[in-house]
Amino acid sequence: MWRRPLSIILAQQAQAEGRMERLQPAVSHLVRYGVSLRSDVRLHDRAILRLDKAMAHLAQVHAETDGKLNAPIDLEETIRRNGK
Repeated sequence: MWRRPLSIILAQQAQAEGRMERLQPAVSHLVRYGVSLRSDVRLHDRAILRLDKAMAHLAQVHAETDGKLNAPIDLEETIRRNGK
């Protein structure tokens, strides 16, 4: 089995630690961005729920209005049939 000399292992470890130190700011930035993104998604979810409720209410109001608008038309058609 081939064994690396201790000096090579220590040099590679020092390089790895240096890379980790250079990456730490980027990792911290990504973590902050992820937290912010999660907060934004929650806000959008709440907004979508409010819109869904408003749309359901509008659909109900539309159905009621449609029925009210159809009533005079139906009455006119009934009068025409009975008048002839």
